[in-house]
Amino acid sequence: MMQYNQKKLTESTLKNSAILLAVLVFVYVILFEFILPYNKVFPKPSILWESFISLWDTYTLLSSLLLTLSVVYTSLLVGYIVIHLKSYLVIKMYSEYTGPIVVPDFLKFFTVIFFAVLFNLWFPESSIAEFVFGIITCALLIYSVFNKEFNRLKQEYIDSALSLGVSKNIVYRKVIYKAMQPGLVKSLISTHLKLWTVVIIYEFIGGYEGIGLIYRTTFEYNDLAAVAALGIFIAIIISLMNFLLKTAINKSIFWEA
Repeated sequence: MMQYNQKKLTESTLKNSAILLAVLVFVYVILFEFILPYNKVFPKPSILWESFISLWDTYTLLSSLLLTLSVVYTSLLVGYIVIHLKSYLVIKMYSEYTGPIVVPDFLKFFTVIFFAVLFNLWFPESSIAEFVFGIITCALLIYSVFNKEFNRLKQEYIDSALSLGVSKNIVYRKVIYKAMQPGLVKSLISTHLKLWTVVIIYEFIGGYEGIGLIYRTTFEYNDLAAVAALGIFIAIIISLMNFLLKTAINKSIFWEA
């Protein structure tokens, strides 16, 4: 019953979102195509469509999109695999090390732009460096969730397993990590969205290839219509990939009733 109600709620939310989007698009077309004069805030829908076509011809959208897609999803896959493979060592360290784990608090005040600029200065015009930057970012994002999930664990579950004579190594692998996995897998959704932002920022700063380069070029040319068309297109791609990722997780994970 709970799953049925949740499914109906999801369908209702999607339906309402689709209706709202259709209304907004209709109002936008009527206002900016037929009523309001040309302005530098929102381009006309007809100009928007022409700019979308030019993205493929002039700005080589296909090759840029393929590069950005490969960086984002390679980083997501490899980052999760790295955390998965090293989870036992991290859990063992957390569980057995009683001393303080000192992480400089001021590091959190460095924005992603700082590290993106730094990487681009160290490795200018390097697609390999972009992949490395994406993987490191993804691993750190998932690790932060790993840390939160570990701190949420109920100690009584661990104590119960140990009282039954189960070895610590098995508890680390079969009890603690399994209890943390639902949160780690679900975090891939938020990590996925953050990765798109990080990768595009990296490409924008480096000006080498990818969607970020197109944003940078359209910005330099003051091409408002191209910026808007690209933004809409990328939003559609991200929402589609996000939907596919959610579907894959929901189809393969059965931890919750």
